[in-house]
Amino acid sequence: RQMCIRDSINAEYGGSVSLLELSPALYTPQPNEKNHIGKVFENESTRDKNLDKAAKEKKTLQKKQRMSQQENPTGVGGIDETELSGLAEQYLENVQGEQNSEEASMEDLLRRRAKLMDDIADGLEIQDQDKK
Repeated sequence: RQMCIRDSINAEYGGSVSLLELSPALYTPQPNEKNHIGKVFENESTRDKNLDKAAKEKKTLQKKQRMSQQENPTGVGGIDETELSGLAEQYLENVQGEQNSEEASMEDLLRRRAKLMDDIADGLEIQDQDKK
């Protein structure tokens, strides 16, 4: 078999025509070639269907998420205002308790420091409390 190739760019100005001879392997069907090509098309068709299905599922999921956000406008994952305010009060109480504890520790430290300073002024030996 021969194939004719025409140079379309130079066709207006007296272009050229080339004849090529093809190898029989290029135009003779191989055994089971039709089956192989059919399988390739089937695989691509299945892949396209799966991609379409995944896109549709993603779109449906996004729509459900939008609907749930519209139903729950707070966007806090289903926590209502009373529960949220209760949690806020509990948090503030915990913070206040920690501040009170730190203040008590600081007052104790300042008392011990003042006692040590008085003892030093009186000329007493100071022993490390960890060595007692």
